[in-house]
Amino acid sequence: MVRSPSEVVRTYLEEVWHKKNMHILPELLAESSWRHDTYDVDNQLICVSLEEQLQRVQDGLSLGDWEFTVIELLEDGPFCTLVYDSALDPKNATIRESITEKYAPVFDVKGHLRFKGIEVFKVRDGKIIEIWNAQHYTLRGSWGDTQTD
Repeated sequence: MVRSPSEVVRTYLEEVWHKKNMHILPELLAESSWRHDTYDVDNQLICVSLEEQLQRVQDGLSLGDWEFTVIELLEDGPFCTLVYDSALDPKNATIRESITEKYAPVFDVKGHLRFKGIEVFKVRDGKIIEIWNAQHYTLRGSWGDTQTD
C-alpha cells in the first residue's frame, strides 16, 4: 500500500530525523527530486539525486539530535505542507559555536538551538518528488501556540 503525502512526511520526520533511520530514505524519496531552496541564492532550484539527498540528510544528522514538533500538517492532493518548530541539541561545542556564529540562533532552556520552518512537499506514488524549503536557520525561535481550533 502506498503512503499518503502526509504519511510520507510524518514518516520522514519520525523515522529519519528522530530515529536516525537512514535505511528508510529510499522508500520515501524519489530517485531524483527537485528542491526549491533559499540557502545560498534566492529562488535556487536544483535537481538532486537520491544519493545527494542521503548525503544532505546525513550531514544534518551529524550536527546532533533533532526534534521536530509538528504545528500543522496539511494535505491537498499530492501536496503536503508542514509547519514545524525544531530543536537541535548540537553534538559538540564546535558545532554549537559554528552555528551560533553563522546564524545567531535562539536557545531554549535546555540549551538547544531553536528554529521554525514551513516546507511544502510534493509526493507521487508514496515518494517525495519536490520540496520547497525556506532557510530555516534564519527563522529563529518557535511559532508559538495556535490561536484557532
